[in-house]
Amino acid sequence: MPRRTVLDVPPPVRLRRGPTSSNQARTLARAWTGARRTEAAKTAAGLPIRWTAITGTPGSGKSQVGRLLARHWEVVEVAELADRLGCTDGRSGGLREVDMDRLARRMARLRAVRGAPVRLRTALLIGHLAHLLPVRDVVVLRCHPRELRRRLRHRGAVSGALRANLASEAIGVILFEAAKNRQRGRLWEVDTTGRSPSSVARLVDRLLRTRPASRFGHVDWLSDPRVTEQLLRDPA
Repeated sequence: MPRRTVLDVPPPVRLRRGPTSSNQARTLARAWTGARRTEAAKTAAGLPIRWTAITGTPGSGKSQVGRLLARHWEVVEVAELADRLGCTDGRSGGLREVDMDRLARRMARLRAVRGAPVRLRTALLIGHLAHLLPVRDVVVLRCHPRELRRRLRHRGAVSGALRANLASEAIGVILFEAAKNRQRGRLWEVDTTGRSPSSVARLVDRLLRTRPASRFGHVDWLSDPRVTEQLLRDPA
């Protein structure tokens, strides 16, 4: 059976483009949507797109950081890419179902513009499922559960989802999944607690450009007794 995952529907978003020429941006957009009409795309495929996942528990700051990174990188949300590649199956109650296996296969066939500079051959995939797809590098954004609770309550998260997300962040579910699924790429863990989106975006941008050795496992929320106490209480 194919893996299917239900995603919250984000606000409508366009393919965000960095400071590239309009012709390059349009060509890359056509390559992503499968409408390859340029001579370069017809005569020879370019290199595979090098995907980097920006992932983390809901509320960790992925979308805000992604919007800032879009000034210099190609950025796309998982749900948007799934729609573009025909990997969603209907909607119900504001939710959409994504066929993860089909999306992974179609992502692997995408190609960047032949001869494009590095920044056009690398795309950032934003979402809490991004690390489960065929990406090269992964950035996992972390947030202390006490601060995460404030962020999610400000967004109007209901009690059940709030408790589930806090528990997931406390034990590092997404980091564990990312480490388990990692192939040869890099994995970086970034603590966003008490930091502005712009400072986090600058740090992530530096990681993307320099690709230092993997660094993760230094965040341990369960060592804070306040976290375990919070998990035992009803967050509502």
